[in-house]
Amino acid sequence: MACLAGVGAWTDITRRQLSNWLSLATLVAGLAVTAALGTPEVFLSHVGHFAVALGIGLALFAAGVWGGGDGKFYAAVASWFPIGAFFNLVVAISMVGLAMLIVMTVKSRGKLFRKDAVGVPYGVAIGLGALLVLGQGLW
Repeated sequence: MACLAGVGAWTDITRRQLSNWLSLATLVAGLAVTAALGTPEVFLSHVGHFAVALGIGLALFAAGVWGGGDGKFYAAVASWFPIGAFFNLVVAISMVGLAMLIVMTVKSRGKLFRKDAVGVPYGVAIGLGALLVLGQGLW
């Protein structure tokens, strides 16, 4: 997962894009690991987390908060965790995203909020937040 999260962060920073192939690879890897190592109930919990996260990601995209790639990448990353980790994952991603927003705003001297501003590469927050939850065993 660390490698996929790193690729997501890098491509979102450098190209402001999270590719469909990356989200698909992240999803397939997460569900394959879960299927291989877990019980059917655990697998269904991970699939459920993916489904809930996809709904949230699509809603955030529809509201103009995230890009479509962010929503798909978030859902794919969520597949690595059971639904019981939902809150921990959302909080970790949100905290990393908030820290990034603060740093980027200070660095740009407030220009981040201009109409032509690009915004926060949220793929970084999604990847780092997931790694924080995974590393801390908060799932």
